Amino acid sequence: MNPVRNSSGALAALSRKRSGLNPALRGGTPSGAEPGNILKSNPAISGTEEQRGTRRAVAQAQRVISNGVKEKEREGSAGKSLELFIFIDGASRGNPGMAGAGVYITDREGMKIAEKGRFLGHKTNNEAEYGALLLGMQEAKRLGGESIRIYTDSELIERQVKGVYRVKEPHLRVLHGRVMEHIKEFDSFEIESIPREENREADLLANLAIEKRIARERERAKKIK
Repeated sequence: MNPVRNSSGALAALSRKRSGLNPALRGGTPSGAEPGNILKSNPAISGTEEQRGTRRAVAQAQRVISNGVKEKEREGSAGKSLELFIFIDGASRGNPGMAGAGVYITDREGMKIAEKGRFLGHKTNNEAEYGALLLGMQEAKRLGGESIRIYTDSELIERQVKGVYRVKEPHLRVLHGRVMEHIKEFDSFEIESIPREENREADLLANLAIEKRIARERERAKKIK
């Protein structure tokens, strides 16, 4: 796919199709899993020290995610909170290489509320995925979102945030820590991995951010010559 060719038209067409693809319309819950109870029955969890550590990590992530309640008391919380459905994607050309993040935000009916692409510099694909998640959370706060559902085609990011997978790489631990802190800023938070074909808008925005930077650098190179 060439993300630059007819990008505006592609985004508009995909936006019109979103109501048929939006996981929010099918419940927003991963198949076989319940929010806040991701390891309800897992026979792989036994009594070894490492597995007990994994279970503690999951429990800690669940305490942050399942209820999504801020640690500090919220005053004047009357009225219904703004619910946002946020599709995110990170792209890296070369892994590591030139990277971009894409965020596409809708309401429950799948109508577009906002979209954003950002060039991230030289990153790995997993760094770009975390960059997209952080960008999505920032946009949610800017819009006044209090209840958010994140949709990503990266199962790794979903499971690391939920505490199912450990974050081994030091550079990803930093990004993961930032995500876990930002979660506390929302009344509720959920994250679900979805098929790539249901995440086309975010993918297009991430790649478009990269293409724009490439085009800008080419123009700059022409002027120097």
